[in-house]
Amino acid sequence: MLRTVSSRLTHVRLVPSCSGCAVPSRAKSDQIISKVSPDASTEIATIDEMKDDDKINLQLNKGADELLEDVKTHTGQKWDSEDYRMLRYVKFPKLVNARPAIQLIAEVPPVAVQGSRTFCDGGGGPLGHPKVFINVDKPGNHACGYCGIRFFKDEHHEHEITTL
Repeated sequence: MLRTVSSRLTHVRLVPSCSGCAVPSRAKSDQIISKVSPDASTEIATIDEMKDDDKINLQLNKGADELLEDVKTHTGQKWDSEDYRMLRYVKFPKLVNARPAIQLIAEVPPVAVQGSRTFCDGGGGPLGHPKVFINVDKPGNHACGYCGIRFFKDEHHEHEITTL
C-alpha cells in the first residue's frame, strides 16, 4: 500500500518494503518512509530513526511543527493530539457547535398556562412535531418531550368578572 501525506514544507510518502527495493538492510519491513524535500533530494529512514516531532507530524501532518488541537464537544468527547482518529481533521478543522440546542432551549423562558392542561405541537405545520398534551397541575416547570419548551401553571392570574 502506498500512501502520500502532504504538508507545507515537506512531502512525506510511505513506501512499502520488498526484497527488490534498494533499502538498507537494517530497515524493518513496513516502517520504511521516504522523505522528499522541496529541492527534490530524497533520504530513506526508518520510523524508529525519526525524531518524536517528525513522528507526530507524520501522523497528524498539519504543517510544520504545528499539532492538531482537539476541541471538546458538548458530550465531553476530546481526543489526545497523538490519537489516530485526529487524522480525519488534517485537511479540514473539526466543527463543533458552540451553542448546542439544549443550551438554546434553556434560554427560552417558560410559558405560563392558565389551566391544568396544555398542549405543544412545536409551532404547528410541517416544521412542528406531533401534538403532546402536558399536565401542569404539579408545581414547577413541565417540559415538552419533543422540543423542550417548558410550561408552568400560572396560579396568580386575575379573572375577568363580568356582571350583568
